[in-house]
Formats: sequence, C-alpha cells, structure tokens
Amino acid sequence: MKRLVISLVVLFGLSCGLISLAADFNGDGTNDIGIFRPDSGLWAVRGVTRVYFGGSTDDPMPGDYNGDGTVDIGIYRSTAGLWAVRGITRAYFGGSNDEPLAGISAGGGSGGASLWSQSGSDIYYNSGKVGIVTSSPNSDLHVGGSLALSRTFVYDGTLYTSGEAIIGADGSYPLSFITITLSTADCVNGRVIIINDEGGHFFSGQITINTEGSETIDGSSSIAISTAYGSKRLYSDGSNWFTF
Repeated sequence: MKRLVISLVVLFGLSCGLISLAADFNGDGTNDIGIFRPDSGLWAVRGVTRVYFGGSTDDPMPGDYNGDGTVDIGIYRSTAGLWAVRGITRAYFGGSNDEPLAGISAGGGSGGASLWSQSGSDIYYNSGKVGIVTSSPNSDLHVGGSLALSRTFVYDGTLYTSGEAIIGADGSYPLSFITITLSTADCVNGRVIIINDEGGHFFSGQITINTEGSETIDGSSSIAISTAYGSKRLYSDGSNWFTF
C-alpha cells in the first residue's frame, strides 16, 4: 500500500478562515486539492467531494483510517477528546491539553495509527530505523540527501553555546580574544560541537574554550586552538567533554 503524505497549511488573512488540505482523497495515487472551512464545517475537495463534517472548534485530521489507500475525512475535538472519522468511527482519546498527531504516515497505508509517540512537545520512534530521502534506511537515522547543521559565528568577546553544532570564530576584525563557553545545558550524552578558527590570524590563546560549570575538557578546565585555521571537535558523555 502506498505511503500517504498530508500537508496542512493555515491561510492567514482570509475572513473565511480556511485550512488547506493536500491529500489523496480518491485513491488514485495523486494528492487532491482541498480545504476545510471551520466556520461551517465544510470539506471541499476539488473534483472529488463537498461534505459538511465538524465545526469551528475541531481540528481537521484527514488520514487513511481503514487501510483502503484513500484518505478519510476526520476531525479531533480537543474539548471532548473526540476523534470522529466520517463513515468509519467515533472514539474518545485524549483531552484539551493534548496535541493530536497527524500528517505522519503509519506506513503501508494503514494511517489510522501513527508509528510515532509523543512526550510533551517531542515525538519519538524506537521500533526500527528512520529514513529521510530513502525508503531503505540502514542505520537508526539514515539521511539519503544533504544535511545542514546549525552554525554560529563569533568574532569578539564570549559566546555561551546554546545547541550549536558548528561554531566559526574569527579574531581578525579587529584582532581580539575570543572565549567560547560550553554551557552546562549542552553537556548531554552524545552531543557533538565543532569549533573552527575561520580567520586564520592565530596567536597563542586567542581562541579559548572552557566550560560553564564543573565540566572538564579532556580533564582540564579549558583548552585553546593552537594553529591557524585549526579546529576542535568535542563530544560529551553527559558529564564532561572530550576532543576527538
């Protein structure tokens, strides 16, 4: 069964309050153009159907809830925890403090239940491998295309890290000393940070790396980049930092 992809886009600035839905509502393998109008509960899918289901307090939850390869019309009413799928089911699950999971394919076309679980504002999946731009992942996370990491640039003073993966430092304009402090919040098991001298105008002690708390770096309180265009790659075990 084919994999379904659902896109939800809120259109602001329209008095009718439309929510656009792109999904395969007729099972022909192509996404259909559709809208949900909360004010009236109208579902309109171009060239396929016009029906009224739900209302202004409902979230549209289209998906393949019976595994037939066609997206079904459904809503989630958070005030009551109601899931209602037109012509298929009505069930109560969740409440006003919960966020419904939607738009994530369950694989094999059985989109009624998501493979992802939710914890607060996070989602996770621990029952197999995850592929991005590949349908045959060979690792826990397999990215089959390009990958971009967050990068921050600093040229003077002190930078406290806040989730960066790459930090570029350049003390050449003007010639200055730079201190990069690894925050305690970033010291989590498996976290990797790469710090690089992008200016190449090195002199001893110009770029220093230390920690915010009692954490160490290779057993020391601080280290320095000691060559022009040099770099330091660090990883954390959750308690301290190490170069590699």
